[in-house]
Amino acid sequence: MSGSSLPAEGLSRSTEGLTIATYNVKNGQIDRHGVIETISDIDAGIIGLNEVSPDLVREIADKGDYRYRFGQTTTQNGQPFGNALLVRQSYNILDHHNIPLPDGGHEPRAALHALVDAGEGPSLNVFVTHLTPDKWREPHRAVRLRQAHALLEAVDIYGPENVLVLGDLNEEDGVAYDLIRGRLRDGVADAGMEAITTFSDGYDQQRLDHIFMDLAKGGSARPGGRSGSNASDHEALGIVIYLPVYAQ
Repeated sequence: MSGSSLPAEGLSRSTEGLTIATYNVKNGQIDRHGVIETISDIDAGIIGLNEVSPDLVREIADKGDYRYRFGQTTTQNGQPFGNALLVRQSYNILDHHNIPLPDGGHEPRAALHALVDAGEGPSLNVFVTHLTPDKWREPHRAVRLRQAHALLEAVDIYGPENVLVLGDLNEEDGVAYDLIRGRLRDGVADAGMEAITTFSDGYDQQRLDHIFMDLAKGGSARPGGRSGSNASDHEALGIVIYLPVYAQ
């Protein structure tokens, strides 16, 4: 599959809507400076990060004027490692939880939840997660399916309305995607960006990174784009959401 690519400035903050992005940064191991620059160029109001350490999140937040929450899943090189959420300093994080997910006997997985007050419109229940890839011990589809079930249970507990789920599902369309899609809208598809891809293994291009949403009272999505950056093995992906207060 191939998809159209937009420059990073195509993801810039909208004056009418709220730009939401997701980005697996591979902890800056490929190009740390490039990751920071990509996030700066995206200029999103809310960004979910995967494969990140607290020190990189702090550096991004300091340079980009963001608040953040970190959710540890494991350690890497003796340092905490996991998911993070960045929101603009003008927004408030009212509550947060790090929710363990089934791990299939290898690297632990979790979903970071935060209740975000973005100013106008309803507060948002934002979840950032990263599901198990194909290479781990237990059959990966079964593990991801159990993780997706646990994620949706958390959505029902902490949501269930005005929900955003951001992150790397490690599948473009599969059992986890189908389960989540049965409960939440695929914001990227709603924005007309189905053809966009975010990851290539050298043989195939896929959209492993996703933005799901359930916005009350007519919230909608429009295209944001992908970053076009090679600072990580994934590209950043964004959409612009229109909360009820912004709806035309």
